[in-house]
Amino acid sequence: MSRHLVIYSDDPDKGGVAQYNHRIALALADSGFRVTIVQSQSTAGMIATREARGIAHWWIAYDTGKEFVRTITDTADAERAFAELQPDLVFFSDCCPVSNIAAKQVAIQRGLPFAIIVHFAAPYLAQRFASCLRVVARQYAAAKTVVAVSSENLELLGRLFGLPPGKGRVVFNGVAPKFFQPRSDEKRKEMRRRFHLPDDTLVSLTTARLSAVKLHLLQVLAMEYLKKQAPQTRIRCVWVGEGELRESLEAEIAKRGLKENFLFAGQHADVEPWYDAADVFALTSESEGMPLSIMEAMAKGLPVVATAVSGIPEELGKEGMLLPDPAKDAAGAAVQLADTWLAWSRKPGLRAGVGRRGQERAQLLFREELMMAKTRAFLEEALVVPAAT
Repeated sequence: MSRHLVIYSDDPDKGGVAQYNHRIALALADSGFRVTIVQSQSTAGMIATREARGIAHWWIAYDTGKEFVRTITDTADAERAFAELQPDLVFFSDCCPVSNIAAKQVAIQRGLPFAIIVHFAAPYLAQRFASCLRVVARQYAAAKTVVAVSSENLELLGRLFGLPPGKGRVVFNGVAPKFFQPRSDEKRKEMRRRFHLPDDTLVSLTTARLSAVKLHLLQVLAMEYLKKQAPQTRIRCVWVGEGELRESLEAEIAKRGLKENFLFAGQHADVEPWYDAADVFALTSESEGMPLSIMEAMAKGLPVVATAVSGIPEELGKEGMLLPDPAKDAAGAAVQLADTWLAWSRKPGLRAGVGRRGQERAQLLFREELMMAKTRAFLEEALVVPAAT
């Protein structure tokens, strides 16, 4: 009989964690696991894809994004899910260190083995949820293993969230094989025609939720500075994603007279064509885990400019442009971003070289097959029952 693995997550369809869950579930099902995903209900296309592959779903009764605190306090759904599903192993795929605390308590009480992957850690979370830290530490101690997506995030889990020494490990995210395919001129032309992006305009792509932590405003400030320094430069920022800050960002851009320099492209289930259409990739976050979007851009051969926060320096290495941490020097980060856009717009050979070296790094470190192999390995370890002594 195949072993039953439950993936328990607080991101049903909104972000990179949901994409990770989708890819991992498909790979584990292909490896012979019986897989059930426990999450809030969703109508996203990936649900039908999973169900067609034999992956089941158990729906949490509320929206974990809108009612995040309930994932800390409300045990009812987890009690019902685990009683019904009887999993051999629970794999908690957590947006942050305090995700799914209530469900982990139920797993401990029922004696269920569990593993955890934490996709994002930051000091402000330890401050905001200080009352939860002792419980988090006990849950990490009870887990079979705890995985972080970068060395920086693993260090934070130990220093701020009580992860015991030697308990954690790092597994980098991985990029689907399609992103390593050569960029398509046909897709580029079609996307630029469809969204009215002239061929002589440098397109700076960002794929990220329009939320405060992604700090899109820094790009607005950089564009304002650039337009004053080099008004004839043709650069347009394309933002793929939706979020609560869209209206305020649109208003800020209009106030500064920069509407022609920004395109709000909305949410797209398939972002790959945007990498074909773009010339560079920018991410100006205040904090991160290990952004999959940067890996995808690197795999596609786009030069990447990003803030030097969290796991991003580890991700880029020397193969991209790192901006100052905006918490320490936001003005400097904006100016350096503008200077980078200008240099890369004027020197296509320079940006092509940066993109090529980034692609080589992605090939070495961020292939999906590497992530899948390491993930299967630690889950197999977690399923092993210790011999009686």
